[in-house]
Amino acid sequence: MESHDVQTKLTEALGTTGPQLVAFVGAGGKTTALQRLCAELAAQGGGVLATTTTAMFARQLTSLGPLLVQDGDEVPLATRAGEALRSAGVAAVARSYAEDEKVTGLAPAAVDALWRAGVAGSIVVEADGSRGLPLKAFGEAEPQLPKATTTVVVVAGLDALGRPLDEDHVHRARLLMPLLDAAEGGAVTPRLFAAALALQIGRVHALTPGARVVILLNKADSDDLAASGASIGADLLTAAQDYAGLDGSGRPERIVVGSLRRSVYRVIHG
Repeated sequence: MESHDVQTKLTEALGTTGPQLVAFVGAGGKTTALQRLCAELAAQGGGVLATTTTAMFARQLTSLGPLLVQDGDEVPLATRAGEALRSAGVAAVARSYAEDEKVTGLAPAAVDALWRAGVAGSIVVEADGSRGLPLKAFGEAEPQLPKATTTVVVVAGLDALGRPLDEDHVHRARLLMPLLDAAEGGAVTPRLFAAALALQIGRVHALTPGARVVILLNKADSDDLAASGASIGADLLTAAQDYAGLDGSGRPERIVVGSLRRSVYRVIHG
């Protein structure tokens, strides 16, 4: 395992420069990462579409650019998105407005259609939910990944370490417990954290076998958490193979240990 220089750009850390269909899954900073990546990709030119295949607060998308809603408009969404991107670096798209100031996301196939249409240089998608918690297990229908996804970023918050493994601290903790032979309320250890992510990696590889998979261990906001993240990275490369295939197909391409708050990222390659 080789540790590379510290990066200050998320695009460089994730290896997502150039045209990309990027999907964020997991917990512990997906929306912040989506917003940061959209801004950095827009600065490179080509136009960026931001969307979700689940649901998001409308304000999280309107903070990036104009929000275009599919339902109730006879003009095709691709046409409207192309027009919006002529005057804005980033535009957001969704299927419809929902309750609680949220929007309902596009179906994965609709995102694929926008990608094929070449409407934007890049499309960035939030493809599951986590209730604002730092770690999660995928539900049966998660994640909702477009087939054309080029990079899947699995996000987890290092502040989950030491917290109890329960529904107040880990999204769908009850799904994780039997899979990892873990007891409810026990502390989330680095090894359990890595094994939980390994399961997510296996699901992602099965759904989008042609996509790059990158792990973003966020909230390394102290030296101790950064050191824990580096240690987890080493465990994760082993655990991913154990849980997702002895041929190594479960390994991520790279692990990024960093802080979205501080814009500091260290890249670890397997």
